[in-house]
Amino acid sequence: MTRHPTTTSIRRLFTPSSLTLRPEADLHAAAVALFSHRLPSAPVTDEEGFLQGILSEQACLTGELSSLYHRQPPRSVAGAMTTAVHTTTPDTTIARAAARFVEQSVQILPVVDPRGRLLGELRRSRVVQALQPRQRRPPEHRPLYLSALGRRTLERARAV
Repeated sequence: MTRHPTTTSIRRLFTPSSLTLRPEADLHAAAVALFSHRLPSAPVTDEEGFLQGILSEQACLTGELSSLYHRQPPRSVAGAMTTAVHTTTPDTTIARAAARFVEQSVQILPVVDPRGRLLGELRRSRVVQALQPRQRRPPEHRPLYLSALGRRTLERARAV
């Protein structure tokens, strides 16, 4: 079965979100969570899992600087998150998702159901990978790491 980017959906490409935040969470704690998960942003959901917004590193930095320079009390995630969120659905084609990444200039798109409940996230890198042509390995292919074992070991591995 041939998969074509204009007809194949992203269902097999998106993954569960590795981090979700709540609107009432402390902004500093959310920034630490983003940093520790090495994420550029994270979805913000309510207690039922409906997408409320996105919190980015940029928003965290802006909020932290505001607290520092203006001596304001720590803000909540709700006060810093972006509520105009670009989303996609599981039925979106790979080609359409690629176009959304180009149009929106984002790294991650939240995947939601028709009611707005968060299902996961689609990373731009997964779409780029899916657009690459598949190449078949020749039968005589051996993993590259065997060459590091030395000539005799490599010859024995080929004999197997």
